[in-house]
Amino acid sequence: MANPGPGGGIGGPARGWWLGAVVRTLAILAPVVSWAAGAGPVDPAPKFQILWSIEVGAGDSHMMIIQDGTVYAQVTDGSLVAVELKTGRLRAKAAHAGIATGPFVVGDFVYSWRPGSLAELNRFTFERRRDLPVYFGAYFENIPYDHEADAFYVRMTRPEDGSPDDFGAFSRKDGRALWSHRLEGMADTNNGSPLVTGDDSVYIQSAKTTNWMYRFDKRTGELRWKTQLGISRVHQFNNPIYDRRHDQIYASCLNGEVFALRRTDGAVRWSHQFPEGLRICSSMTYHGGILYVPLWNPYGTGATVALNVVDGSEVWFQPGFDGEDGWSATAVCDRYLYRSSHGTTPSRIMVQDRFTGSRVWSADGTGIGSCTNPIQSDGIVVFGTRERMIALKVGEGLPVNCSWHGVNATGYNPGAIIWEEGHRNPDVDEDGLPDLWELATFHHLFQQGRDDPDGDGLINQTERRLGLDPRVADPRDVATFEGEKALFRVTASDANALGIQWLRNGVEIPGATNAFVETAALPLSEHGSQWSVRIRSEHGVFETRPARLSVAVAPAWSGAIAGMDMAGGRVRGQVVSTGNVSSLDILSSVNLLDWDLVQRVTNPGPTLSFSTWPDTVSQGYFAVRPTPPGSE
Repeated sequence: MANPGPGGGIGGPARGWWLGAVVRTLAILAPVVSWAAGAGPVDPAPKFQILWSIEVGAGDSHMMIIQDGTVYAQVTDGSLVAVELKTGRLRAKAAHAGIATGPFVVGDFVYSWRPGSLAELNRFTFERRRDLPVYFGAYFENIPYDHEADAFYVRMTRPEDGSPDDFGAFSRKDGRALWSHRLEGMADTNNGSPLVTGDDSVYIQSAKTTNWMYRFDKRTGELRWKTQLGISRVHQFNNPIYDRRHDQIYASCLNGEVFALRRTDGAVRWSHQFPEGLRICSSMTYHGGILYVPLWNPYGTGATVALNVVDGSEVWFQPGFDGEDGWSATAVCDRYLYRSSHGTTPSRIMVQDRFTGSRVWSADGTGIGSCTNPIQSDGIVVFGTRERMIALKVGEGLPVNCSWHGVNATGYNPGAIIWEEGHRNPDVDEDGLPDLWELATFHHLFQQGRDDPDGDGLINQTERRLGLDPRVADPRDVATFEGEKALFRVTASDANALGIQWLRNGVEIPGATNAFVETAALPLSEHGSQWSVRIRSEHGVFETRPARLSVAVAPAWSGAIAGMDMAGGRVRGQVVSTGNVSSLDILSSVNLLDWDLVQRVTNPGPTLSFSTWPDTVSQGYFAVRPTPPGSE
């Protein structure tokens, strides 16, 4: 235990140390979830049910969309089928209409891709109207269509040299090529699909040894930006997806890396690298602040992971159930994650809690074992597999309309699918804090509505209602003397994640961007000045309550702690001083910045003693000062 030593009082070299705000830093211990706890028991009373199952053809119904209560699926045997979403009744079927690329709907027509052309069919009768000739294109997941440009966007092969590294726009009106661009570095087909986000551009990922993400003007083909991502390989299915709320594009690489790109300029906001051996070969899904990533392990058990889209941190990491290899894509609602097994027996449909990753329900023997991209609308999730389509009726959770192909979720076919987020503020733990707000603020769901993590006397529910950041406590008023310094501090549980700017009387202080700010030696004219903090967080910008600075004439007093010891479990000390003051404060500190009031002595004499229990103070430095006016 140390004391300031000779001169440690008001008149020594440490002069001014005690004049800062007496604020103890609040440390928050929050649990961090990296791995979900095992598979967990299957719900003994399932709230889900298989609604219908229907034969659709000899191939896989791998790529599907939902439009106006109808599921449109291209089967790998070359047929196109239309199935009623709620009943499973086969409404129409056309042979030789396309391959496995997802169709899209515009008005009364459905468009189905096959090598060399895009078939246009009446979407009610499947009567073929015409074929739009385009360059040859091999299999890829989706062809996006844009209403404003009345164009669709295709990754294609030029017939003159057979190189599959072109990307172009074609008019829906007459099928003519509007523009094309040679994607660098490609020597083989990449299966990733283009992305339309509803702005003036179209986006596409290209990969061979290196991944690139491009943004083109959707009307002219002008390159807006290009961003280099991680190392990858060809023949992957890493489709980019768009998060409208955060204005971010998420792209993945075969080597197990995920990137969040700012849509406006392609800047990488964060990236997340998964352990070696885990690859990303299927499409990601986004909903409500969480990005869901399937992780494929070609040699063993894969995984599914949930990432916080604010910073890329893991919300949970769940190894595949019963040895699954982790290939399967997912659908999502406000409460649950829906996916199928891949590479395991028996084949099954599974439902997971989207906030924890635990399995809450499964159905074995469904035949859903091959690669499928589930889609969802009206509380029904549709899975495709060999020769069949199967619909699962969700038991709980608010419906999300077609999470795999929707505007907000992926943007692949915004002209075909109207995205409906349903209830926008789910509160699964029922603590009065919407889950999306909790994830954006704390990066987990363990805070409760009545908690006060920053120790400012306002619970989380109140701070959210007032638009304040619950991680930051307002600076406190400071009272000091002329010629001394003052220290103002905000208490933040995650100061590094916040943008902090101090203001004096509403004017920014240059360079004052830390959790504390110290003044120069103060004149009396600073009495009454206001000190506040402007905070920038995921929720926007707000200012703390201003703290008031009181400056008084320094008293004719000097003093020091003459000695300290411990006896009977208590810390004891003696103070010697000269001069007359009405009150003295005994303070303790561990860092010579933050000081805690141990004891206040009124009408002190030239010599006095003090004592305190050591568990009420921090072991470290002790000092004495006159009590400034305004802090009594």
